[in-house]
Amino acid sequence: MNKEIFLIHELARRSGATIRTIRYYTDEGILPQPLMQGKYAAYTEDHLNRLELIRQMKDAFLPLKRIKEVMASLSDEDVLRQLNEKTITYQPGEGVIRSNAPEEHPGALGYIN
Repeated sequence: MNKEIFLIHELARRSGATIRTIRYYTDEGILPQPLMQGKYAAYTEDHLNRLELIRQMKDAFLPLKRIKEVMASLSDEDVLRQLNEKTITYQPGEGVIRSNAPEEHPGALGYIN
């Protein structure tokens, strides 16, 4: 299956993230390294999906340190599955993430409990 390939400016436009943010996430290990095609960095739909999940977790007020831990534990298939789940919420006082999804699908991030 061929996946669409993006240059960093195309990924930024499609994801709504800035180029600077994408580079920061990559440098910090939150986002996987891009593929190299010649002298250019190439990003895939998997990067785009991961950026969307990161955005959702940030919107739920999850700390970036925790986002990094969660993203490191998810395969590309897990990311897609999580994107199809219900809304993610973060309970700062409890230090856990909960989803409004049904019990059988713990949501984004039953992986971190």
